[in-house]
Amino acid sequence: MHENSSKAYRVYTRREMLELMARTGAGTAAALIGLKALEFFMPSASAQDGGKAVRSRKAMYYTQLPGKRVKCLLCPRGVSLANGQSCYCRTRRNIDGNLYAIGYRKPCIVNFEPVERAPLYHFHPGTETMSLGAAGCNMTCLYCQNYELAQSSPENTRNLDVNEENALRKGPASSLTLTYTDAACQPEYLLYLSEIAEKLKFPLILCTGAYINSLPLQDIIPHTDAFAITLKAATDEMYMKLTGVHLKPVLNSIKQVAGSGKWIEITTLIVPDYNDDAAGIQYIAKWIRDNAGENVPWHLSRFTPNYRLDKLPPTPRRTLEEAREIGLNAGLKYVYITNLAPHDGNNTYCPSCHKKIIERLGFKTRKNYIISGKCPFCRTVIPGKWT
Repeated sequence: MHENSSKAYRVYTRREMLELMARTGAGTAAALIGLKALEFFMPSASAQDGGKAVRSRKAMYYTQLPGKRVKCLLCPRGVSLANGQSCYCRTRRNIDGNLYAIGYRKPCIVNFEPVERAPLYHFHPGTETMSLGAAGCNMTCLYCQNYELAQSSPENTRNLDVNEENALRKGPASSLTLTYTDAACQPEYLLYLSEIAEKLKFPLILCTGAYINSLPLQDIIPHTDAFAITLKAATDEMYMKLTGVHLKPVLNSIKQVAGSGKWIEITTLIVPDYNDDAAGIQYIAKWIRDNAGENVPWHLSRFTPNYRLDKLPPTPRRTLEEAREIGLNAGLKYVYITNLAPHDGNNTYCPSCHKKIIERLGFKTRKNYIISGKCPFCRTVIPGKWT
């Protein structure tokens, strides 16, 4: 368990949104898209503001123990909590012997942005998604871009009073994404949003580190259309060092999602001196090929100095290019370089005729030549969900 941070968040002004997007690596165009969110949302009070506009509901996935204790069964940490204590993720609290989802419907950041930022490159490319994020995470990644939110509690953030259905109807998005922190810690909110998404026929996307138990994931999968999953290192030792959690549950979750038939794309942030060795990169590439499939897109993301690794240099261009070559040589058909633009690794190429079939500048799709899910030049089927 962690003590809650005292820092509070509020709805961003236009200037603050620009500064936030710049700090988290978004370009000017993405920042301007983000400003559209301000038209639909107003700040609500946090729990520290007298308890106004605070939503919560009884959590799923826990068991009651003697003495008003509970055990959370959502993630492999399986923490036992005395009355008043919160889970490691800070999103779930024991109140009088029942576990409550204190982050339920309390996003502290909402944005409209390209779906490619998930990152998803084979799922409705060129469209916008409405991205929501609530405070809390069950990992402690050393390089987290959103650590102010991930390492805080929904009770200590200035949250947005969102009418999600109204925002989806009136906004520019054609899908809904839970992101910024790990939304797998908020299954109650995800299932609530899935009802709205299904009603409006909007795809629902989950961005997650996949550190979750099998049963909750089994319940989430039918209501989620696409998964953007991070696979952060090749060994358990490095996983613990970078994220504070074990590797095996993440691998099990990836296999479970891949086996379900739902669309999945995997991202590995390449961190200098941590997970940038060729042997580890090759291991991940082969594992994805053998356990998720050769058609699963793999995003190799450039590290930029941040949080507890702010003294490291950015990932060298050549390191990313060598990693991409390793992935392609291992048999993966779609390997991308992200957070580095312009670069040829931003684009999609047909694995058969090798011609460019989607042209991107970073996370922006500029031209999509795919016709009815096929390469326009040789008619090879290109796996994905195409508009």
